[in-house]
Amino acid sequence: MTMATSPADPHFRSFHDALPAATTWEAVARGAETAPHGFALRVIERGGAEAVLTRGDLATLAAAGARALAAAGIAAGDRIVLALPASRLFLALHLGAGAIGALPVVVAPPAVPVPDPARAHLADIARRAGARLLIAEAEPAAALDGLEAQAPGLTVAAADRLLAAGLRAALPAMTADPRGISHLQQTSGSTGAPKLAVVHHDRLSANLAQIAAAICRGPEGVGGDVLVSWLPLSHDMGLVGLNYALRWGVPMVLADTGEFVRNPMNWPAWMSRHKGTLSPAPNSAFQMCARLARLRPPRGLDLSAWRVALCGAEPVHARTLQDFSAAFGSHGFAPETLRPVYGLAEATLAVAIPPVGGCVTDPVDADRLAAEGVAAPAGDEAGRRLHAVTLGPAVPGAAIRITAPDGTELPERRVGEIEVASPATVGGYWQDPAESARLTRPDGWLRTGDLGYLADGRLHVTGRAKDLLILGGRNFTPAQIEDVAEAAADAAITPAVIAVGLTDETIGTETLHLLLDTRLGPEEARPAIAQRIRDALAEAFGLTGIGTHWIAAGLVPRTPSGKVQRFRCREIVAARLADRQAAASKNKTTPAPGRITG
Repeated sequence: MTMATSPADPHFRSFHDALPAATTWEAVARGAETAPHGFALRVIERGGAEAVLTRGDLATLAAAGARALAAAGIAAGDRIVLALPASRLFLALHLGAGAIGALPVVVAPPAVPVPDPARAHLADIARRAGARLLIAEAEPAAALDGLEAQAPGLTVAAADRLLAAGLRAALPAMTADPRGISHLQQTSGSTGAPKLAVVHHDRLSANLAQIAAAICRGPEGVGGDVLVSWLPLSHDMGLVGLNYALRWGVPMVLADTGEFVRNPMNWPAWMSRHKGTLSPAPNSAFQMCARLARLRPPRGLDLSAWRVALCGAEPVHARTLQDFSAAFGSHGFAPETLRPVYGLAEATLAVAIPPVGGCVTDPVDADRLAAEGVAAPAGDEAGRRLHAVTLGPAVPGAAIRITAPDGTELPERRVGEIEVASPATVGGYWQDPAESARLTRPDGWLRTGDLGYLADGRLHVTGRAKDLLILGGRNFTPAQIEDVAEAAADAAITPAVIAVGLTDETIGTETLHLLLDTRLGPEEARPAIAQRIRDALAEAFGLTGIGTHWIAAGLVPRTPSGKVQRFRCREIVAARLADRQAAASKNKTTPAPGRITG
């Protein structure tokens, strides 16, 4: 069954037609003309320094960035890599690039000294993009000396020096083509190397209209929000969020991600201090704040203005959202503020957003889900239950369908691949025709690679197709297993458990292995924690013979946006098992199956 609205849907069209401009630069320029002294952004930079920017200030920053880039030889169509934190430097160069038609690729700013994996990632992104310029702050730029040898045609530049060099340069033509490319967006890279999705201005416009139509009653109400975001600008949710504020004229508090990492409770404090009404974040952020609020209850917060809290970018756990509501309810946070959502870079961002708030779950028969791929409602006779979080219908103007591997559309409550039809789907991957061709069906529907089902037209995501675990002939997604395991371990952080499957040739099926975060408990408590997890998984799913492997959080392979790279986790488990087998062979012993620890 397809759950859809059409690009011709009047609700979507009313928002799309109401967008003040066709490009972000046009919106900035128009804002500077009509209300130069109007509030635009409050930027909270690394270290806590704050700057209040008017709409006129944004246009001035964009002009400075355009001059600097033009003086460096950058023209329309050239690619640049921005490795900058949220700051006035970032705004100048990002807006300046958009104004002259250059194509920015935003990446996470590297730490200093730059770790080898981060250096390799930056070189890879620069090569893939064919970038002419990589711009970082002065210290990281100096630490990246020699990167040019790994990416032909690339120059590494310090942002402050670049802007200073452009002060006396002539102002280039600033007329971004509304039919052209807005930016190149890194994909998550959780199942392989990140790709660069091509996001056009019109696709971005469509998604900004879809988001507004999903969370606002009418176009006239969009500007009444106050958006607060600390999300990485290298992530689609962070960058689209910034564009949402600039294009709709929504007042915004833009905080550097490092200020959240330094103290996650800064987030609710910003919402309270600035009367924030709209803020997105991943599940892990909600969990961190809920845990910290339990440990040290905050004082003086007023979250009564917060009307939409979007939770996405990673699996959403009902327990986390319930804990967050409980922790901040006495501070004016209403449970209906929460909206679990679904999206991906290949759809620009948003795909499914509930029209009303609150965390709703769908109790299903866990045994039938695993054995048959059917999300049957859990009746009284169900032996094991799974509570799938409801993520809402397709955003206005889009459609969702669920398909079998051969492309056949599946009925409601059958698990299959989630596919999307939307005016916001991207124009493929940069310079990668083979992967771009695999991205869509012949009928134009976008293949997400995610698994899920529809129930009453609402989407429920069960996992990634590439991560599917086949255990004893039954299908499980990592999220199903991890949610039960983390609850059994009373995890205060997430992800604290990472589930992977390895083929065991002796029994002809996959065996389940869990990477357990050492922060779950001290060394002496870990055997008991692992046993509680095994007992919980046996009770919930009938699973036995589970391997457990302890790992420090800093050793878990992650993408630049922080998502777990499961294929790398499988490699870690396989290497540990090989080492164990080698040690056992040397000692002429046979490793005991199942309860592997390490």
